[in-house]
Amino acid sequence: KEYDVNGMLQVYLPFANPPYIQESEQDFKVNVSFTEQYTNRTVTKQHHITVYKDKYQVTLTKNRPPGSTFQYQLKIKNHDGTPAKEVTVHVRVVGLKLALSSEHSYTSDDTGTIELPFDPAASTDPMEISVSLDQREVLQETIKPTEQRTNQFIRIQSNSSNTSLNQKIKIDVTCSDRMTFLAYYIVSKRTIVDAGFIRLNQVSKYRFQLGASDKMIPRSKIIVVTVANNIIVHDYVDIEFEEFSNNFELRLEETEVSPGSEIELLVTGPQRAYVALASYDQSLLEHGQEHDIVREDIWKFIDELHTTETNDYDYFQSMGLFVRSLDEFKMNTLAQEKSSRVGSSGRTSTFPVSFRTNFLESWMWKNFTIPRTGCSTLIEKVPDTTTSWHVTGFSIDPVHGLGMMKKPIQFTTVRQFYIVDNLPYSIKRGEAVLLQFTLFNTLGAEYFADVTLHNMANQIEFVGRPPGEASYTKTYTVPPDVGVPVSFLVKARHLGEMLVRVETSTMRGTERDAIEKIVRVLPESLVKRKSITRFFSHETYLNQSFLFELEINKKVDPSSVKIDFYVIPNVLSKVVKNLGNLLSSPAGSGEQNMIHFVPNVIVLDYLTTIGSKETTIMQKATRLLLRCYQKQLQFRQPDGSFGVWKDQGGSVFLTAFVAKSMKPAAKYLNEIDQDMLSKAFDWLSAKQQENGSFVEVGPIFYSDMQSGSRQSIALTSYVLIAFLENGNEAYRNSTIIDRGMHYIASHMENITDPYDLSIATYALWLGDHRLKTIALKKLIEHSTESNVKRYWPRDSNQIETTAYALLSFILAGKNVEGVAIMRWLVDQQYSTGSFAHTQDTFIGLQALTKLAERISPSRNDYSIQLTHAHARTNFHVTSTDIDKLHYSGIPSTVRMLTLDVAGLGFGMLQVAYEYQMDLFNFKKRFNLTVDKLNSTADVVLKLHICTSFIARLADERSSMALVEVTFPSGYVTEDSLIVEAPGINPIQKIEILYGATTAVLYYDNMGTENNCFEITAYRRFKVALKRPAYVKVHDFYKPTHNAIQVYGGDKQNICEICEGEECPVTC
Repeated sequence: KEYDVNGMLQVYLPFANPPYIQESEQDFKVNVSFTEQYTNRTVTKQHHITVYKDKYQVTLTKNRPPGSTFQYQLKIKNHDGTPAKEVTVHVRVVGLKLALSSEHSYTSDDTGTIELPFDPAASTDPMEISVSLDQREVLQETIKPTEQRTNQFIRIQSNSSNTSLNQKIKIDVTCSDRMTFLAYYIVSKRTIVDAGFIRLNQVSKYRFQLGASDKMIPRSKIIVVTVANNIIVHDYVDIEFEEFSNNFELRLEETEVSPGSEIELLVTGPQRAYVALASYDQSLLEHGQEHDIVREDIWKFIDELHTTETNDYDYFQSMGLFVRSLDEFKMNTLAQEKSSRVGSSGRTSTFPVSFRTNFLESWMWKNFTIPRTGCSTLIEKVPDTTTSWHVTGFSIDPVHGLGMMKKPIQFTTVRQFYIVDNLPYSIKRGEAVLLQFTLFNTLGAEYFADVTLHNMANQIEFVGRPPGEASYTKTYTVPPDVGVPVSFLVKARHLGEMLVRVETSTMRGTERDAIEKIVRVLPESLVKRKSITRFFSHETYLNQSFLFELEINKKVDPSSVKIDFYVIPNVLSKVVKNLGNLLSSPAGSGEQNMIHFVPNVIVLDYLTTIGSKETTIMQKATRLLLRCYQKQLQFRQPDGSFGVWKDQGGSVFLTAFVAKSMKPAAKYLNEIDQDMLSKAFDWLSAKQQENGSFVEVGPIFYSDMQSGSRQSIALTSYVLIAFLENGNEAYRNSTIIDRGMHYIASHMENITDPYDLSIATYALWLGDHRLKTIALKKLIEHSTESNVKRYWPRDSNQIETTAYALLSFILAGKNVEGVAIMRWLVDQQYSTGSFAHTQDTFIGLQALTKLAERISPSRNDYSIQLTHAHARTNFHVTSTDIDKLHYSGIPSTVRMLTLDVAGLGFGMLQVAYEYQMDLFNFKKRFNLTVDKLNSTADVVLKLHICTSFIARLADERSSMALVEVTFPSGYVTEDSLIVEAPGINPIQKIEILYGATTAVLYYDNMGTENNCFEITAYRRFKVALKRPAYVKVHDFYKPTHNAIQVYGGDKQNICEICEGEECPVTC
């Protein structure tokens, strides 16, 4: 249904058909799309509404008021928790041998309570109690005979269920018999922290007091025990503390400040306590409530940590305790049951204007130690956003434990006159896009305001205006307390980041505001990036020439060609410069995340080995290492292994990969838990087969390594390498290693695949096996030599295969022969220094680094001459040049370059180039169909996408497959708008990227089965002359296995989105 809304609207949405509710309640989704009239901005929200099967919540509890006979109670509540008064129910009791009727009607009192006046001790049979309301059964419960066997009881009550430290807790005790003593126990965190014994003089009621101590924090249970008629009876009460022992507190005096100003925070707590603080935009709560650590999280953690299995016959055991008594005493274990039985459960200026450029969604992220004074003052600058902020934090102290804020502190950043942007994340070059803003005025009167959009570095073309204008100003009338829409129709001239600078001021000039934002300008078609690298190592002064031929398709857009030349005097120079940005592919799985982890370890190892003084680089690598480590922990499974996805079980391959990578990283990160790594290796040990091999137990996402189609040689060797590269684990698991080595050696004669042979050879050399030399000789026979280069050809994974071979050469002392392998590997590197995917990068960089440690650049002294058809350029490199040299003055028409190197030393020459290609010019290895579905509104785009792998062999499947859906400019999506069709190959993960303009869906693998889903996007921004969008599916480990399908969006033209003088005369 569609409605016109002005402010707030309440609507009634009836079910088309009565809903079927199987359980006591069920959640239904309500999707709402809200579209602003002037800006056409669309916001989509999804809300869950709980529908209950029954009108009331009915609960059966045991109740024995002091001095009365044994009774049961019915509690009737509304679903908001309030008592349901004067509700009549029918109660039917079966199995009770009493004179009263087995079926009776009762009405609830003002507290929603119904007392059931029957004595279960009168029957030795099980009792069945059913409760009906309006001829519909709302509760059915069976009472076992064991629950009816005694009339002895004790009941305790406390008026201090919520208390504070050092307060007195009053306990009132009532017993069915006269007491001669009572004993009490205070239990906290499954430990008895206090106990006592009180002698009494034949009394049935007694009151005593206990002092609340810090040992009882945060939650305790007080248990009172006595003996009545030779039966041990007990009862307990739960005590919860309002504060923790760590009295950490955070105060902020101001609740309203200007954007970009400073706030003063006062932090108090135990001296020397660690404190962590952060602040986030309140709007993030729309995306989830998990941004804070709150007290409920601590209770949940403690409950999970101390969970024990409920024992209906021994409630002490359910509390984590055990009881021993004299033989003549019996235990009354069930008479004081506190748990409820529930039929249906519930839930719930005149000076120059400064541009606002800092629009973080979260900030502060401070950690420090409280000084000896017990208080600390922080001065922090707030971002430029006009919004409400939440400040949250916690404290940890070795004596007082955890301290937490009861709720986040909230403050607001506001201005009386300000402008807010509503810009798209990205647009395509040449599209006409409406840059939209909103002016707000809270000054109490109407003002005229000028709004100016600046053309920074001539990046913008104002549609309908003379070319080359430096700015464009519009005048608006701004009433008080009303948002006035402002827009500029522009085209982007250049690719990359377009700076949008807009400034506004009242006509009097007394109020001003200005903001700067970035909009990314993307190419009209897919960008192809390539690089050619040549390596040289001169022990003496030599001359050497290299010829670079650029492979650029003839159908390329000539204006899109960009050519760069780099001189790299150090094998890791490119990697160091691009740490954190080595690969542009998604990193949403547990294996892909490691692409950001491993290079940091390799760089740190290399810089440490050569004695580098580059402390800035080492600090950056360490920071990135910590960030990746923390993210990787999300993929750790409860059994100690690591999985590709969260909470979906461990993978042998990935656990070995993570363990072998984190062990050397522990030298640089104290945060890495050694016990966690030991558990990972223990998990791997338990997965070894009887014959010594390792077989994958997790999902197959990297088929060459995991599939087991070649006797699992590759995976077995890989796991053994993980053990052997970590000395302690190799010693601790020597039996595992011996069995694995025997398995590899017994199959060595039959290994024909160079990938298996290369990994197995490296494992044999690491393990110093007697067949290591024979294996290396066999490996060399499988290699190809070409132009002083050596590599191991294969349809896939030849980089990884060649890198493992180089590692074996290094262990064998064949460093000189290894240079030929190094030449081939550096030719395969991307411009960032990485390789095609995670394993290529991991092993490739490890091998190059090991050899580079033996080839020092400290003697570099050489000249380079670059020659092409249009010019000649010279460079000189000495031992002081550590960073790469960059030259971008090569014309886009050049297709061949000559480089002459003269001198002494080591280096790499790289030509990196990129160009744009038509999206159709790609050979497919996947079937891919994209169908546009009919939608109810022009602003809605619905796609039905199906894809499958084109297999060349029977039962052939891809490795991990990614489906990347990009939308036309102006459209955005979210993960709740993706609906998977039923099938045998489920989507494992969904990522929404690049300002919600792209969705990436992950599959473990793909075969010939059809994998389909529907995805919806909403148009939030007005764009004309739209370029086509595309859907791409590819194999993550074999990127050339892909398919691309182009589709178009709506056909908006300029006349539909322009205003006034911006519109062409044809409008």
